[in-house]
Amino acid sequence: YIDRLHGKGAADALTLNHALKPFHPSYFDGSGPRYSFRHEWCPAAFAIGAAPSPFCPQPLPARVEPVIRPDALVRFFTRPCESFFTERLGVRFTGGEQSLEDIEPMALDELEKWKIRNVLLEATLAGNVAGAVEATIASGVLPQGAAGRRMAADLRADVADLGDRVAGWEQPRTERIAVDVGTARIEGDVPGLRGRALREYSLSTEVHGKALVGFWVRHLMACAAGLVDEPGELQTRRDSCTVRALPVEEAAELLRGLVDIYRQGLREPLPLFPKA
Repeated sequence: YIDRLHGKGAADALTLNHALKPFHPSYFDGSGPRYSFRHEWCPAAFAIGAAPSPFCPQPLPARVEPVIRPDALVRFFTRPCESFFTERLGVRFTGGEQSLEDIEPMALDELEKWKIRNVLLEATLAGNVAGAVEATIASGVLPQGAAGRRMAADLRADVADLGDRVAGWEQPRTERIAVDVGTARIEGDVPGLRGRALREYSLSTEVHGKALVGFWVRHLMACAAGLVDEPGELQTRRDSCTVRALPVEEAAELLRGLVDIYRQGLREPLPLFPKA
């Protein structure tokens, strides 16, 4: 159309094709008609093609903390990189704000299913399933009417076997410990104790590495503090794991090795893979 009105070649002369990225080098090198004054993109433009610099080229100076919290030790071995950022660099990762849905939910994602299973399992153990189902539907998480009740029934069936296996357990308690491990002291609260054992349950389908690692570290701390002398037990929806109770000295020696790894992991990211 432009060529027809203004002659052949007019369209090409009037058209300027922009790059897909705002940090394309041609916007900043003065080589063509495209240009940009966005200073925040300039470093990225000249970094294209260059080898990225290492994030942590050498370990940070050691920061020996005489007291280590139990939850910090567990969090490190279940989320090692996140702990490096939060505990050492003071960087915290938070999710963005989620907007409220303006339509009735007809399908649930895995996180929503997990939350509802947890509510229904706790209600099963407390003997108030019907009330929990009605409250969940009323909250808007499940559809109203028969559809919501059907979803709730399916999710309750997912945790029925797990509920039967843990129904006879004592109520969990939290104990405060203070255990000397080499040059460190582990001091703080250890949850999940029932009687003379650490007994926990998880809504995971199987006993996967991340859940087992956290459970094992808590079990070691409870053993080192002399709080348990019966096997620890971790139950999931379709699986279970039992670990023997350890003597105080053996548990403390194993914790000493974990503390050394923890301290190194606060100096540099370590190739730990809790899910492996």
